[in-house]
Amino acid sequence: MKATDMRRYGFEVEWDEENRTVVIRCLSLPKEQPSLSNYEFEGMYKNSNDILGETVTTDIDVYFGTHRVTSYNTGGNMMICVEEMAETIEGEHYFNENAKMGYSDLGFKMVYDDEQRRLDLYSMRQGVSVNTLYGVGKIIGSSSRMWEFYGYYRNRNISDDEYINYSEKDIVGDSYVFYSCDELFKYAGISYTIQDGKLCITFPDNYVPVKPERWSATNHSKDTSFTPIYEVNANINSVNRTIKIMIMSDKLYIADNDMIDIGLIISS
Repeated sequence: MKATDMRRYGFEVEWDEENRTVVIRCLSLPKEQPSLSNYEFEGMYKNSNDILGETVTTDIDVYFGTHRVTSYNTGGNMMICVEEMAETIEGEHYFNENAKMGYSDLGFKMVYDDEQRRLDLYSMRQGVSVNTLYGVGKIIGSSSRMWEFYGYYRNRNISDDEYINYSEKDIVGDSYVFYSCDELFKYAGISYTIQDGKLCITFPDNYVPVKPERWSATNHSKDTSFTPIYEVNANINSVNRTIKIMIMSDKLYIADNDMIDIGLIISS
């Protein structure tokens, strides 16, 4: 498909003249479903063997976020391979959990109907709702680069110079900071389950919020494939709330402002 046609479906397509690259990023759902009535290629596909153009060599590369995809120059248009967009990329799974939701590392799912000779491509872009590992989540953003910071959770019931030694990492995606919940939950006796497709978090009666302390801010970052930020409905101590989560490396991450609001941590 033509790279610039992605604009019709809620994607940003940016041309970088200096680096000779086309970069495609997810934005949001289009306000109206695109119509084919004025599509420039309508009526050209009369026969399946029609030749519509020839590929030529080019120094232009096409990227989805930070990942380069195979592309071809046909008549001045950069064409990208739909099958590759829907593939799982070797070595790209450090954080990515998309495959468990039925999507590729780049956030696409392809369905082919051989009888109708029809190929449908679905995307995990902003505005789409997906059945996640923690209930139905609406995608409100994404990240393709992660920065790691290591630190501890401080127990407010002990002296200031003592720390609970839990190595944690914050994941910065767009304008949010996400904390991994697993070690905090184990340490504090917090339980979480999935009931009727909804994330349920229960605090012990004597729970006191802890303070995350960053002791080592590092410049280490990792380019990853498309990693969504979800908004999910959760049950927090029997109260229904909407929180922002990310799912990476089989772990649940919750946005820092939500963790403060629901009483998991105090501001660092």
